This record gives sequence, C-alpha cells and structure tokens, in this order.
Amino acid sequence: MALRNCPECSKEVSTYATACPSCGFPIKSPAPTGPLAQCEYCKAMIDAELTECPQCHVQVFKSHRSGYQASNQQQDYRPRRYKSRGTAAALSIFLGGIGIHYFYLEKPGKGLACILFSWTFIPAILGLLTGISIISMTDEKFFKTYEL
Repeated sequence: MALRNCPECSKEVSTYATACPSCGFPIKSPAPTGPLAQCEYCKAMIDAELTECPQCHVQVFKSHRSGYQASNQQQDYRPRRYKSRGTAAALSIFLGGIGIHYFYLEKPGKGLACILFSWTFIPAILGLLTGISIISMTDEKFFKTYEL
C-alpha cells in the first residue's frame, strides 16, 4: 500500500483513502497512469500496475491465461466445478425421493441407494429435510459438506 501526503494537513494518507483520517479533507483518487484491468472479484476497472483493488481491497495478481485475477481468502472455499446451492436444494425438495440431488452433487452411490429405497418414501422425507438444510447453510459450509 502506497502513502501520499494530505493536501490540507500534510499527514501521510493511504492512496486508497477517499478522505484524510486526521482532518477529513476529501481526497480524489489519482487517475490511472497505465493500462486498465478488471478486478475479478468486484469487476471494477483498476490500474493494471496495482497489487490491490481500491474498490474491494482484494489482492490481485497477474495470471498467464486470463489477465488479472483476485486472490482473497474469502474465495478459497470455491470449488473447481461450481455447483449451485439453489439448484441442489430444489432438486432435493422436489426430486429427493429418487435421489436426483445426489447425482447433481456427484454422489452417485447415495443416489442409487435413494432409487433402491424409493418405494419406502424414506428418501422423499430425507430429500425434503436435506433440501431445507441446504437452503439454510452458507456457501462455504455447503462446499465443505458436499466436498465440491
């Protein structure tokens, strides 16, 4: 993070600050000096030479394949193959009796067990409860629970 002097009180201020923390003087962000890049996390256009996005404060790094990408601990739980929590919940609630949600979540063994026992209606009840639990959990817990 680079520092610059406040034009009003001459104290050091972050280049990302919109106002001086000491005197409250509004500070304009400097105009980009080089090429622009898009932050993958917040989609803001940033100076390609920055190492941190001024909008979302996420560290960015240059990838050889796809330009600038965000590097943030909040994204570490994202899987390689994204599975929608809403789709999994809907499949579980409406088609949980035959285990379709397990096939969607790449758990074919559990899906086959649901098909085999579908005549007992136990998988339908469990599918409804699983759908409700999927709706109530966070994305991070969802991806960890189903190991996606």
